[in-house]
Amino acid sequence: MSEGAETGRWFDGLRERLIRIINGIDIIVDRLGPKPRPTRLSLELPTLTRKGIPMANFPLQNDAVYVITIKGTNSAGAFEPLPAGDTFTVTCSDLTSIGVAIGADAAGNPAVIATPLKQLATGVSITVTDAHGLTSPPMLFDVVADTTVTALTLDAVDATHTPQAVPPN
Repeated sequence: MSEGAETGRWFDGLRERLIRIINGIDIIVDRLGPKPRPTRLSLELPTLTRKGIPMANFPLQNDAVYVITIKGTNSAGAFEPLPAGDTFTVTCSDLTSIGVAIGADAAGNPAVIATPLKQLATGVSITVTDAHGLTSPPMLFDVVADTTVTALTLDAVDATHTPQAVPPN
């Protein structure tokens, strides 16, 4: 048998093995099923509690701009990647209290940019939708004054005193 014929049979055997491997991979992929897709959108915010009870509305301090990452969740509530190239729309129930726009977070993920426009506001609702028809549940926000401690001071007006003996010189 010629060397060319042996090489041809070797390639034919290799081709048959590769076809079997590819068919096996196809069977495994079919058994795994389609990749899970998000079924709704959510805004990535921490759950704030007061005395152990979750707060109904998320407070936005009136002296800060907020970048809130948009996530996709499946029917079980687990995070799923958003489709590449997806486009988003954000609506706000009171655009005179909070300005909203679609932007990106520091990692480049889609996000809502929320800018308080008033010193105080309550019960402002924000909803996000995407090009595939996914919607976030409405999120409620309150615009509040920033009460973060920025300095220490002594309250001399309300100081109390107790009598004592006069100290020696």
